[in-house]
Amino acid sequence: MVGILSRIRLRGIWQVWTGRLAEADVEVFWQRRVLLPILLSLLLLELAFPSRVWAGLLIVTGGMLAIAAWWVYHQTSSVHVRRELLYAWVQVGDHLEERFVLTNDGVVPLLWVEVVDHSSLPGYSASTVRAAGGGETVRWFVRGTCDLRGEYRLGPWEVRFSDPFGIFLVVLSYPPLETILVYPPVSPYSLLPLPQGSALGYAGAHTRSNQSTSITRNVREYSPGDSIRHIHWPTTARKGMLHTREFERETGGDVWIMLDLDRLDHVGTGAQSTLEVGVILAASLALQLLEANRRVGFLCFGQTPSLVRPAASRERLWRILQGLALAQTGDDQPLGIMLTEAGRVIPSGSTLLVLTP
Repeated sequence: MVGILSRIRLRGIWQVWTGRLAEADVEVFWQRRVLLPILLSLLLLELAFPSRVWAGLLIVTGGMLAIAAWWVYHQTSSVHVRRELLYAWVQVGDHLEERFVLTNDGVVPLLWVEVVDHSSLPGYSASTVRAAGGGETVRWFVRGTCDLRGEYRLGPWEVRFSDPFGIFLVVLSYPPLETILVYPPVSPYSLLPLPQGSALGYAGAHTRSNQSTSITRNVREYSPGDSIRHIHWPTTARKGMLHTREFERETGGDVWIMLDLDRLDHVGTGAQSTLEVGVILAASLALQLLEANRRVGFLCFGQTPSLVRPAASRERLWRILQGLALAQTGDDQPLGIMLTEAGRVIPSGSTLLVLTP
């Protein structure tokens, strides 16, 4: 009986009393199990053998229990903890920073408050112990370094406190704050010569291109900002005013980046693994190609397949980085089979860059 009473869960009733349904689940645990049999024993002794000693001990024990119950009830309704993520967008190597605000609206002090964090971000924990006087607000910041790309969860987390005698333990359980995506790092340096298009059999895409290709679409009057290299001198000499060439994009101008995610091909662990090197290379190549105004797409298989259609916008880089952030190796992913699957998605004439160990 004592063992059952020592871990009474007053979740539903306690929430109604304190009005904290929107913030957290409340659990109250009876830690000092020995007090209940002591209290019952003193009561029986006082009834059987009336004495000032038994009466005094009964009053002291009962008073401690009453004070502890009032203390916990008062603090549970007056303690508020708020957790805020300051920067929701992070890359590997960036700092993740959170702000905590502990408010004690009651008159009794919080002797100790323990924050227990269950976040999944490697090497990061917001767990700490704080204190707050009556009517006091305490703020603090928690910082951590994002060492590994991926999707992680901040929380769930708990706030624990007790009465001065340690009789009752209050646990406020908060749901996960949010999910963050740690993007892979990107190198700003050129890594490979950029592919310029199909080597055999030009197939015009009937789309204008700002980049010089081997197919001239039209000749028009010169506009400010046009490259001097694109001036069509015969037309300029014939008409007496500057004319420039318009180019037609070649189908080979679409560049797809594919990352080999076959588990058997990769070696190493953590940041030094071939998988992480491949992810960084893919991200850096995407940046290099997009800065050259190329249409870039991304394709990978594995635990979380990703397909990003080619485009030349900056937004496409973040789509690719998102797919790379979630990329993990999988079984039964031989490169030859994956290339066959890619052939069903990538149109003929495109350029495919394959990154493999």
